[in-house]
Amino acid sequence: MRAIGYSLVLRFPEIHQLIKKRINTEKWLFATLIFAFFFLSGVVSAPAAAAAEEQVRLALIPGEGERKPPSEPLTLMEVELFDMDEIALLEREQVNLVLAEHDLTAAGLTDPRTAVRIGHLLEVDMFLFIEGVPETDPPVCRVQAIDALTGMARQSTLWGETDSRYDTAPVVRMLHRAVAQHGIPVGDRHYVGLLGFINEEPGQLLDSLASTLHMQFASDIQQSPNLVLLDREHLQWLRQERELTDVERELKTSTVLIEGGLRRGSSEGVKELRLRFSPLDGGEPDMITLSFDRDMVREFREELVAAVAEHMELEPLRSEPADPVAEGE
Repeated sequence: MRAIGYSLVLRFPEIHQLIKKRINTEKWLFATLIFAFFFLSGVVSAPAAAAAEEQVRLALIPGEGERKPPSEPLTLMEVELFDMDEIALLEREQVNLVLAEHDLTAAGLTDPRTAVRIGHLLEVDMFLFIEGVPETDPPVCRVQAIDALTGMARQSTLWGETDSRYDTAPVVRMLHRAVAQHGIPVGDRHYVGLLGFINEEPGQLLDSLASTLHMQFASDIQQSPNLVLLDREHLQWLRQERELTDVERELKTSTVLIEGGLRRGSSEGVKELRLRFSPLDGGEPDMITLSFDRDMVREFREELVAAVAEHMELEPLRSEPADPVAEGE
């Protein structure tokens, strides 16, 4: 026993150093693990945080009453929105709760200032407003991507059944354009009020062509990322409203009215389209005249859009397939 006790006493300093070294090693390993955890968390979460900051917060709001859309397109679009990386979609229950608490309805989105108020309450950047068009068979929906900052529709389209189904592709393309416009300051956007193309000749011979050119141009010109085509309701509101906020005043300053007049050209089969560009807040209008062959309307469609884009100094337009529903609008 003495020998054993003596041996332990002699080796105690050595044992003490071993224990101390092991404790220090464990502390070092623990500290290393903690550092690695926070470092890797930062590396992994940084892109995620950046992506979250770049996402556009969006609320999907359907019309009500006679403007209530069918349930099928609404459900399809909700699924699409959840799959879009650039979109952070608010839960529909949350949207309905906030609207009910403040005694607001979907109809409020048609008024720019009410739309801005709803956007502030929901803390969103944009609304996707889907409403049914009354007395259409098969049912057709009007879809608008509404800017929560200005209350104005950035993009809009008609959406209906194709071969007994709803194809979400045209709406998704429209939404991508609206999201691309989100990062462009209001002052750098070109707002356009399209007043229409009319037949300037006696009789009704050119009525149909003027109407077709107007519808095609309205669809094509929206391909520019820095152009917003104002609908008639918002354009009328902007023209009549007297007390404007700073954002609304900037928006009005950026708005140009476009109207076209169609007439016969100097040669057989040639038509002329005169375009008039008038600043909404006053000023001298600009005019351009384009000639085209009646049998080459498809080619003229691209020439028309290119000429307007150059005149207004728009960003290059993106070519997209035509929407059959919008074509037959």
